[in-house]
Amino acid sequence: MATIKCLDCGKDMSDTLKKCPHCGFNLKKAKNEERLRKYKKTTFLLVNKHKVITTLVCIGIIVVVAGGVVIAQNNNNNNNNLENTENIAIEDMTTEATTVGSEIVTGPNTVSIDVATNTEAVISDDSSNANNKTSTSEKAAPSSVTDKTPVATQAAVAAKAQVVTQAAAAVKAPVVTQAPAPAPTQAPTIDKKQAMVDATTITIATPLPATFQYLYQAGTYLHIYSKTLVNSISITKDASSYDDTVNITAVLSGQKTYDEQPGGTNSAEVVYKLTKNGIVVETGNFFFMDITVGDNFTSTVRFYSIQPGAYILTLYDKRN
Repeated sequence: MATIKCLDCGKDMSDTLKKCPHCGFNLKKAKNEERLRKYKKTTFLLVNKHKVITTLVCIGIIVVVAGGVVIAQNNNNNNNNLENTENIAIEDMTTEATTVGSEIVTGPNTVSIDVATNTEAVISDDSSNANNKTSTSEKAAPSSVTDKTPVATQAAVAAKAQVVTQAAAAVKAPVVTQAPAPAPTQAPTIDKKQAMVDATTITIATPLPATFQYLYQAGTYLHIYSKTLVNSISITKDASSYDDTVNITAVLSGQKTYDEQPGGTNSAEVVYKLTKNGIVVETGNFFFMDITVGDNFTSTVRFYSIQPGAYILTLYDKRN
């Protein structure tokens, strides 16, 4: 059997006992509660980690599929435009301007032009000529094949050839990619966790400095075990890494001013109560072991995973 210190009153007790014989503190229950708290935090962290990974994978798949659809649509539109331009050019090139024959009326005579033979026939309508004699003059065939084509037909073919050339040049011209429009300026994002920390306040209800007693009931006699002068309490806040809550750290600075046993090295304790809207959120004590009268000390209490809001911290005498 070994002797240990009680976590509540600090007095010696056997390690085989479940409760402190001095103050009745349940040692076994305190250990089980601490193990349960650690298990819940570990389980919560693992579940959230799996959810985050699953969400990121789904977002990545959606982005890849959407990008592929947009690229395929753009390629299809470009191919359709190229095919339409080529069809127009081919139709213009295959159109033939052919003239089988034409008649030009000039005064009393009619001139008939035969394109195939490049001959002209002048038909006279003079009524005095009863035999309607026809004078035909045949020109010598030119050496160039192009010269056989009438002037009007040559101009039409040249104009169409120019249109075809321009269309082909337009098809071969490189496609100019327009630069994407600049993204709209986004409003600055708000840090949600920092906003929760800023919205959380703690007020010390007890004016400091102040002296608090550790009172011990022995039968019908209530005597003072020790006295502690609390000089100040400093408060710090930070966002929880597990959920949308806040962690608060309170550090008490004090001095032991009285001990029941002069020259003894007993503990110093001050009880606290944390409330929100008149409801008790947590109770406990600032505790320091084995100090004598005149010793200064600091004791830290940390409040884990509390909801944002306004809290009040009140100090009391320790009573057994």
